Amino acid sequence: LMLAMLQKLPDQRCLAVAGLHDWAHVKAAPFFGGNVLFSKLLHRQLRPPVVPNVEEYMPEDELCDVGLSDAEELGGEAEWVVDNRWLRASTCGIAYRRTRVLDDWDFGIEPATWGEHILGLDCGDGWLAVGNRFLPMRVHKQPVLTMRRYLADNAELQAATDGIVYRRSKQLDDRDTNATTAHPRWGDLVAGTDEGDGWLRVADRYLPMEVDGIKVLAPILAVGSEPEFNDSAVPITWDGG
Repeated sequence: LMLAMLQKLPDQRCLAVAGLHDWAHVKAAPFFGGNVLFSKLLHRQLRPPVVPNVEEYMPEDELCDVGLSDAEELGGEAEWVVDNRWLRASTCGIAYRRTRVLDDWDFGIEPATWGEHILGLDCGDGWLAVGNRFLPMRVHKQPVLTMRRYLADNAELQAATDGIVYRRSKQLDDRDTNATTAHPRWGDLVAGTDEGDGWLRVADRYLPMEVDGIKVLAPILAVGSEPEFNDSAVPITWDGG
């Protein structure tokens, strides 16, 4: 049932067909193949994909960066910094690629220079899609792109709430009241795009950067502090080459 709801193509997704109607509409979803699969599901005739032999739990020290926010799952573009702190290349920046192949350089457009902020979509395979071009996430095994995140900060506001509520639009009273939405809690890190008008866009939802004139989203880098960059007298070469 969960797989049916998570189908990528809208016309194959269970709830896109079923909506909020009865079980007959759910059974009619293309994913279930004429109700045969759904009938087996109801009668518990399907074997689970994984049956653990023993209970296993993740070590607590590996959960330190886990939050309850939907920000990671929402996907969409995020703000990234072209970061030379680890590679320490004596270059100007990183050349864009036409495809997700390191040698497929595109010198027809301006490269991404160190310290530049760009909007891109993490492809999940070591590449960042920026429009119809790509940038490698690592060069010589060193990270060169750092996601810019925003800390849900209650230090100044001192609100007696658990966190910040997503908005459906750039209106403070247009709250997303869906019970399944996990809103950012104070102290969570949220990845999104600063729209430049006091709002952070997280996929198709928004968070206010300020509440009552007090900043509640503080921009930070994923690791460490904002790096310092100096492009003066740097040779025109790319990617540490």
